[in-house]
Amino acid sequence: MNIIYFISFVVISTASYQRYPFEGSTFGGDDSTEEINLFPGIPIGNDIFYQVHVSTNGLITFNASITTFTPNMTSSYPFLAPFWTDLHPKTLKNDSVSYKVYRNKSLLKNATNDVRNFSKTPFFQAELMLVVTWYNTSFHNKKDHKITVQCILISDHVSTYTMYNFINVSTSDVGDKIGIGFNNGTSFSNPYSFTTSAYRMSTHIGNTGLFGLWFYTITSDKNNCIFGTCEHGGVCEDMYRDFQCHCKPGFTGKRCQTDVDECSARPCDQGFCNNTVGSYHCTCFIGWIGKHCDSEEQQNNTVCSREEVCCKMSLHKSQEDTVKHNSGTVAVLSALLAVVSLGSLALAVLTFHFRRQRIPEQTNVTEETYENVTVTNATEQESSIYTNLQLSPNANK
Repeated sequence: MNIIYFISFVVISTASYQRYPFEGSTFGGDDSTEEINLFPGIPIGNDIFYQVHVSTNGLITFNASITTFTPNMTSSYPFLAPFWTDLHPKTLKNDSVSYKVYRNKSLLKNATNDVRNFSKTPFFQAELMLVVTWYNTSFHNKKDHKITVQCILISDHVSTYTMYNFINVSTSDVGDKIGIGFNNGTSFSNPYSFTTSAYRMSTHIGNTGLFGLWFYTITSDKNNCIFGTCEHGGVCEDMYRDFQCHCKPGFTGKRCQTDVDECSARPCDQGFCNNTVGSYHCTCFIGWIGKHCDSEEQQNNTVCSREEVCCKMSLHKSQEDTVKHNSGTVAVLSALLAVVSLGSLALAVLTFHFRRQRIPEQTNVTEETYENVTVTNATEQESSIYTNLQLSPNANK
């Protein structure tokens, strides 16, 4: 990771920079701190922090509350030091420390524009901003020597920037050491840190080209979405040293590369589920239709869900019509069966009657034939005898 410190000295304007308001919660006292939540966290150096600790002594720390008033720019812990010295705000309206966290993008418009302008990152969009102001705060040993310093901490949860705005720091040396700079894993000190010129920071042109305004890149991370990381139309969100894909329905995985098997949820009520790329399709059983095969198709071509009352009424009526139709069919079939049965019975009676008549006729014919045969045989015998008798006298002759 490259850590960039913006230290170009280009004079843009000699006007005092007072863009951010003094508002929010206030506190004060000698060597006291306040903890502020910065969810979902901001990157500082190689770590992400979710809270900051603001000290009345012109110091902001991240991993612990530090109350010391003796500046040490080589300290191992990460910190921002807009004006680290022995300060003593009175917790009064005109002598206190105020702070406020901003998350609304419309309220972050100025912060977004400042980062784009000073860091030359045209696509930056601020997501969180913390504004801390040591307003009209006096030195511990010199109550009449007062300063107003503002620290603006800006982040998109990937990169973090800070601005030190020395609104009213123009006083004489009171003998206290003043540390100005930061530590994000690497210590950096402002050129005026630990010098008597630190008491007159409002009169010096900052690295922004404006009087009293200094801009620093605390954490800079490359755009991890620049190479079209997400597949299947997923939207990439750049994160600190990482990225996150917001997948379209039907896809999952780090890069939306995996097709979701929608059929595992059994979306088809009365049918088979066919998984497709990014979706699914239901093949309905006969008589069922709809995307999820959950609607019955009626005989009168009306379609409604089983849960609807109208469908129940239509289904009941259809069932009644079916019963009536089936009853009529049964009646017709019964009548036809009765006719066929009666016809069969009549045919059997007629057949029996004709058979009864034919049996006597056959008997008579047989008897007549027998008599004829008997008579004929008898006559033939008599003729034969008679012939023999007639031949006998001739034989005697």
